[in-house]
Amino acid sequence: MKELFRRTPLQQFAEYSSSHLHAGSVYQARFHERPGRAAMWALEQPLIHDIFARLAPHRMLDFATGTGRIAAELEATLPNCELHAIDISADMLEQARAKCKRVAFHQIDGRQALDQFGRNSFDAVSAFRFFPNADPALREDAADQVAGLTKPGGHVILNNHRSFWSLSYLAMRAAGNSDGSYGTPNAEILKLFFRRGFSCVRRYSLGVWPQTDFRAFFLPWSVATAIENANRRFMARAHTLGYNTVFVFRKDT
Repeated sequence: MKELFRRTPLQQFAEYSSSHLHAGSVYQARFHERPGRAAMWALEQPLIHDIFARLAPHRMLDFATGTGRIAAELEATLPNCELHAIDISADMLEQARAKCKRVAFHQIDGRQALDQFGRNSFDAVSAFRFFPNADPALREDAADQVAGLTKPGGHVILNNHRSFWSLSYLAMRAAGNSDGSYGTPNAEILKLFFRRGFSCVRRYSLGVWPQTDFRAFFLPWSVATAIENANRRFMARAHTLGYNTVFVFRKDT
């Protein structure tokens, strides 16, 4: 119970990039084997489609693409967009290439992306399941890269899938689940891009019912999923109670 009163999250990864290198098949399997993660991915897919269909970028980058879940959705949503994706892990990219036909994949460290593509190269950059996991130094370096890659007036779309003050993380800390002691406050993600000349133009909060990757608190998954779908359709922009916040930033300067 004492973790319920924790004010500052623990740092899970001392050096995130290394932990990511050889995790492709294990990471991919979690979206099938863990019911909470599978349910969240089902929520994210229509939201991703709606966001990017509205933005309609001509050239975009999926930063830290991992196993290519987001890249595959972008390919389906944006048939006329030139799509690029980068990741440091050859193991992850092997999984990603199997999902996509048009995406140009590049195995590079994200901290070298500006050298690879040049400044103001993309109308939009996506980065899902990356910034909350990244260690502080990597987070700052990656934000510099993403900001530099984005054209003025362009957009960065990313998520905080580990919102420290969400109902789920509060419930985990109250229940003594150590996973709830990690995570990232939404305010840290906002400040990261506000400092770099971006404004937040839209925000969506998913995963409002307390849950983990393995169980929904007090309810069967079928009921929790119905609640989550209703939240996505009607309430996701009205609160920040969910553990997965999707941000749409615009580069103003």
